[in-house]
Amino acid sequence: MKLIIAYDDGRTQELEPKKVEIISSREGNIAHYKIATRGEITIIFHAFVPTTEMVTLTPKLPDLKIEEKIDSSRKYQMSANEMINAAKSRIRGSPEYNCVYCGEPASNSYQGKRVCSECFSQLSSKGESEEFLRYVNRKLMRKLVGNQQR
Repeated sequence: MKLIIAYDDGRTQELEPKKVEIISSREGNIAHYKIATRGEITIIFHAFVPTTEMVTLTPKLPDLKIEEKIDSSRKYQMSANEMINAAKSRIRGSPEYNCVYCGEPASNSYQGKRVCSECFSQLSSKGESEEFLRYVNRKLMRKLVGNQQR
């Protein structure tokens, strides 16, 4: 495939895009060509051309997309639960449970300990590691500095 660009001043430029990948689609396989040049004129060109070649890039499986959406909805739900618990604690005067790490209203439990949703998401990914402890220290310092400024 060659790309010929005809400029208004009569000049022409011939470029040859490189094949980047072959993608599967409902209509068949599609070859993705692209070229990007910099200089006096910047050119960015993409072309998607039907092909019979084998697929080189497999799109994300639908179940993986669904899992990601479920995870994001769980995170949203944890945040919502924490906000609800915070509102309840303000109405009652004192929170029902506090996070054992940072003192925020707890909405989850991790290994039998009541924790807030932020600490829970950090614990879920990092466990009780040094990295998590650094996160808690930073969170407590921000909270302390915020209270002193009021």
